[in-house]
Amino acid sequence: QLRQSLAVMGLQDAAYWASWHLFHLLTSLLGALVLCLAGLAFRYQLFVHNSFGVLFLTFFFFALAMTGLAYAISTLLRTAAQALVVGVCVFFLGFLLYFVVIFGLPWARFPATDTDFYFNCTAQYVWDFNSETQVAVSEYESDGTYRRVLTGCSEMAEEYRELASFGLMFNRYVAVPRVFALLPMTLLTKTLADLGAMADPDKGAGGYGLEVWNSSSYCAQNYTTGQICDPDYSVGSVWGIWFGLYLAYSLLALYLDNVLPDPMGVRKPLHYFLLPSYWGLQPARQAPSASPLEPADDPDVQAEEEEIGRRGE
Repeated sequence: QLRQSLAVMGLQDAAYWASWHLFHLLTSLLGALVLCLAGLAFRYQLFVHNSFGVLFLTFFFFALAMTGLAYAISTLLRTAAQALVVGVCVFFLGFLLYFVVIFGLPWARFPATDTDFYFNCTAQYVWDFNSETQVAVSEYESDGTYRRVLTGCSEMAEEYRELASFGLMFNRYVAVPRVFALLPMTLLTKTLADLGAMADPDKGAGGYGLEVWNSSSYCAQNYTTGQICDPDYSVGSVWGIWFGLYLAYSLLALYLDNVLPDPMGVRKPLHYFLLPSYWGLQPARQAPSASPLEPADDPDVQAEEEEIGRRGE
């Protein structure tokens, strides 16, 4: 009811939605920053070994995607009780999907178990586990001291992709991961699993972590087994997917907000965005003005009208 009252006072839809988007943009930035700083303060392995920029962008874009999804869902709800029930259902859905994604569906497990698997296919440096320093690729010696550095992603043979874990899921049932990707929480589980593997000293990356510059290129084939992660859903690619979901869900929310009846029962036609009047190209049609009321015959009513007229003077 408050929004309808503000609309009567001249509130425009653009100002209404812009204020909410700006507010949630700032809260997403602040939330991502606080989360990253807290993880560093407690020295969690995920936060210490991975780049601050990678983690910050991950949490920020995830928050944006969830904001867009919340906008779209909110247009279908009318009461706080409905919002509470739906919120609990979304939470448990995300909790269930967490175990599904961790189990390996639909993106398979990452990384492979091969200890020679190094994930950065465009690495400029490798990690020397003896001196715990970065060593240039040109100084790399294949004697077991360093992790293997792979060829550039552009040189990857296509047949290696066919050998990927859950290859049928990647290639034949491509719709399954795309459907899962519509829910931002599934991509968060997959992304954090990748970052956790990159930060784990006992995994193939040896705790090297992930940087912003190789956030997409770390998905590469293993020379021995051909196992890769799906490059379409690498950490860097997921950032773009989340931003796209934010835009798509926000536009869906704007459309549903206009075509569904509001608490006063008012709604626009389904094709409202095609009308020139919506874009201000022509004035909207106005209902004909009502005819003036005839003078009252009742003496009491006449007396009341005169009294109101004197007060107005």
